Amino acid sequence: MKKIISLLIALIISFSVLVIPLSSFADTAHVYDANSIVALAKKQYGKPYQKGTQGSKSFDCIGLVCYVYKQNNVKIPFTTSTFNKKQLSKVGVLIERKDLQPGDVVCYGSAEKITHVGIYIGSGIMINAMNAKSGVKYCFIDQKAYNADSAKNTSSGKTVKIDGKTYTLGYFNKSLCYGVRIYGSDITASVQNPASCVYTGSAVKPAVRVAFGSATLKEGTDYTVSYANNTKVGTAIARVTGKGHYKGVSTEVEFKIIGEASHTLELNQAILPSGALAKGRSFTISGLITAGSPITWVDIEVYDRNGKVVCASDARPDCGQLSIYYMDHELSFAKLNEGEYAYRLRAVTENAEKTWTGSFRIVKSDVKGSKMTYPSGTLQKGKTFSIKGTISSAAKINKVTLSVYTIDGEKRFEASANPNAKSFDVHTLDAKMKFAKLSAGTYIYRVAVTDRNGTVSYVITHSFTVR
Repeated sequence: MKKIISLLIALIISFSVLVIPLSSFADTAHVYDANSIVALAKKQYGKPYQKGTQGSKSFDCIGLVCYVYKQNNVKIPFTTSTFNKKQLSKVGVLIERKDLQPGDVVCYGSAEKITHVGIYIGSGIMINAMNAKSGVKYCFIDQKAYNADSAKNTSSGKTVKIDGKTYTLGYFNKSLCYGVRIYGSDITASVQNPASCVYTGSAVKPAVRVAFGSATLKEGTDYTVSYANNTKVGTAIARVTGKGHYKGVSTEVEFKIIGEASHTLELNQAILPSGALAKGRSFTISGLITAGSPITWVDIEVYDRNGKVVCASDARPDCGQLSIYYMDHELSFAKLNEGEYAYRLRAVTENAEKTWTGSFRIVKSDVKGSKMTYPSGTLQKGKTFSIKGTISSAAKINKVTLSVYTIDGEKRFEASANPNAKSFDVHTLDAKMKFAKLSAGTYIYRVAVTDRNGTVSYVITHSFTVR
């Protein structure tokens, strides 16, 4: 029969069975054969009892249990003087007498102090290192088991056959307190905050969580930590050495040390929606996200006032920078209804994550553009371009701004006017638009109109290329 060894179960303070499916132990399991536990325990039959020993020539009661399980790769780091129910619950599940199976540990005494243990072999019988007089021997686990057995009574006990040999068995003269099904657990360690492992010129010593099963151990009392390769960028090691009750067990965990630059995520020259935007008008986002290590994921989501996502876009650049302009095509600002909105832009690397947020509102606007000319497609490098057209509104126009940005959000040039009138001829700003000075690349041309209420209408937001 196969038993699964896994992480520590929760401390049980009653004598009832805690039923845990074996599949729940699969991720971190060791596997051992209960028959091997029983077979090895039987091989110790007849060896002498000696207090404080754990084999292989002599044993005390817990020494026999620890020895047999240790040979099957299960560490039980306790001694007779510190053995109690609480500690047993750290390596197994407490069970009732009726649920005992071969290989389980039978315990006598109280919750605070276990006075005796043995290994159950089946049929109400255990093998145990009883005392100096008896040594390692078989006996019934209690009088109830003794009386229930159909074997013949003799003046010194019942004659029972075990593996073809005849033994005369008595019973342990104390009531069985409880049993323990050993699942065991190795000591485990994990770096608590991997993102803190940034090299700044001195040794990096991150906090380490150490557990024996699900019990968190205490540094200094239960273990010590030493570090290796932790004075430079790269892979380092935290070594955990058990002490006290956990003396003799150890483990180690690797962690990555990154440079300061690898830990940074920045959004540069961002143009994102804010304030009041006119309903039905497009808006193009731009800006450059940079990082000291490859950016693995970027997403932007726009929410309405109820928290519902109304449009979104994502990218997996797998490089050190991303122009968010390339995520714009999935963001339909022109289709948004009047109301309040918020956005969240998030970027992720292996070592860092950063989020940028903002809000804006969509309002009705009667600003219009007529006979507008604007750069589109491909412009020849060094050649000029003339802008034309009229912007009109039912109310007076407070400000008109024409601008050209790179797709990374860097402003190349801008011109503005304050008409304080219901119409404006954009050609009056043409002389300030230096298209001929643009180098090769992709750009965004914007015409933004602000009314007296502060509402911004993007009459034109369009990209073009210079070659």
